[in-house]
Amino acid sequence: MIPSAPLITPQTGERCASFELAAHPGSAAQARRLTRTQLDGWSAPEETCEAAILIVSELVTNALVHTGSRQIFCELREIEPRDRVPRQAQDPLGRAGGGSGAAGEGAGARLRIAVRDEGQCGRQPASPRQDPQDEHGRGLFLVSAMSLSWGTQEAGPGSGLVAWAELSWEEAR
Repeated sequence: MIPSAPLITPQTGERCASFELAAHPGSAAQARRLTRTQLDGWSAPEETCEAAILIVSELVTNALVHTGSRQIFCELREIEPRDRVPRQAQDPLGRAGGGSGAAGEGAGARLRIAVRDEGQCGRQPASPRQDPQDEHGRGLFLVSAMSLSWGTQEAGPGSGLVAWAELSWEEAR
C-alpha cells in the first residue's frame, strides 16, 4: 500500500484517507480490508461499513476489469452537506442525475468513496445488461442501490476516471 494524493481536496478538519493499489486479482480484497480498517478507526456505523466495503469492492473490480490500469487509487472521506458533489452521471437504470437518492435525502454527514483508474479504456462506464440470468454486469446496480448518490467524472486530461459513491454516515440505505 502506497499513500497517494487525495482525489478530492479535503476541507479543514475533514477525515480523509487514501490508498493506492497495484492492479492485480487480489486488489479488490485488499481494498475491502483497508476500507474496513479505516472505517473501524473512524468508528463508522456497521451498516455504513458494510455498504462501503461492497461499494469499494465493486468500483475497484470495475477499474481492474474495464481498464488497462496499473494502479488503482482509492479515497474515503467524510463530507458535510455543503461539500457534496452534484449528481452528474447516469445511473445503471438509465435515470438522469446519476444518483438513486432524492434531492435533500440524507441531509447529514456522508461518506464519499472515490476510486480512480488510469483511464486506459477511454470511455465512461456503460449501463450493465439487464438480463437477470447474466452472471456479470450487476456491480453498478449494487452501487446504485446501496448509495445515496454516485457518478463518474474525468480525473483530468490523461489522468483516468473517478467513480464515486456517497453513503449516509448515520445509516446505510
